[in-house]
Amino acid sequence: MRILDILYYAFRSMKLVPVTTPKRQAKFGSAKGLIKMTEDFDAPSNDFEDYMP
Repeated sequence: MRILDILYYAFRSMKLVPVTTPKRQAKFGSAKGLIKMTEDFDAPSNDFEDYMP
């Protein structure tokens, strides 16, 4: 019974608080080199020939 009393008082004195994480600011240029585009990326696509005038 003594252990149960100790646990009861220990848990009764605890307080639950939400865990917060600090928001990190994005750094300009942090994704540099992760995205690669081909030289002809803005050339007309053959898939849209039916819709072009």
